[in-house]
Amino acid sequence: MPSFWHDVWNGDDSMAEKLPELYSHCRLQELTVKQAAEGGLRDSLVARRSTAATAQLAQALQIMEQQRLGEGRDRRQSPLFKRNGDLDTSMLYKTLKTPDSSPDPWA
Repeated sequence: MPSFWHDVWNGDDSMAEKLPELYSHCRLQELTVKQAAEGGLRDSLVARRSTAATAQLAQALQIMEQQRLGEGRDRRQSPLFKRNGDLDTSMLYKTLKTPDSSPDPWA
């Protein structure tokens, strides 16, 4: 199950990176996206929250309202994965290589 806080499931950053103040008020870091969508996000937080964490909670709830979770397995999409779900190491290597990178990996 995708982690609400640590997996990148909405945008380019994890929710822990996107909403650091709210994450600092979290009691249940193992919260899944499904649990959060079913209303468990509020229950996973401490009762007393800072103003910034309260504002970020509103953001998180808005994000959750926009999500549509389906039944079944997690189907993530990335240009770094092949159709069968395996990591495409060739594509990963090409992504990491730049015109300025050294040919020696230990340099």
